Formats: sequence, structure tokens, C-alpha cells
Amino acid sequence: MDAQPIKHRPLIVVTSDPPLLLVRAYQEGMAELMKLNGELSGSIQLEASFKDQIEKVNQELDALADKEPKYEQVKRNVSVASSQNGPLKKK
Repeated sequence: MDAQPIKHRPLIVVTSDPPLLLVRAYQEGMAELMKLNGELSGSIQLEASFKDQIEKVNQELDALADKEPKYEQVKRNVSVASSQNGPLKKK
């Protein structure tokens, strides 16, 4: 009797259900991704708002710098006029 050894095939169970641990890890990962995406979006909008505000302040500073020579001239004129007229007398 030639008995041939029986070959055992590995038992492979194919199911469409993913392991619960992987599902939970995926869900937690996606939740964290959505949270970070929201924070990033908010930060980008905040950055744009800051850039707009900085641009407005820079424009105001430029306008003030343009007016400074005229202010200094008026200040000198007031100083000269007040020194030429002397102190004002009250009646």
C-alpha cells in the first residue's frame, strides 16, 4: 500500500468585513484629518485677513509719511508767527 501523504490546504476564510480594529483606526484617522483640515483652512483665512490688515496699515503709514513735511512746515510757521507777535494780551 502506497499511501500518499495527504496535502492540507491552508484554510483561507475570505470575508468582506474588515477587521474592527482597522475600521476604528480608519475612522479615528479620518476624524483627525477633518479636524486638521478645518484648522488649516481657518489658519489660511486668518493669514489672508492679517495680510489685508497689514496692507491697510502700510497704506495709512505711507499717507502719514507723505503729510509729515507739510505738518513740519505748518508747525514752523506757527512757531515763527507766535514768536513775532509776542504773547497774546487778554483784554
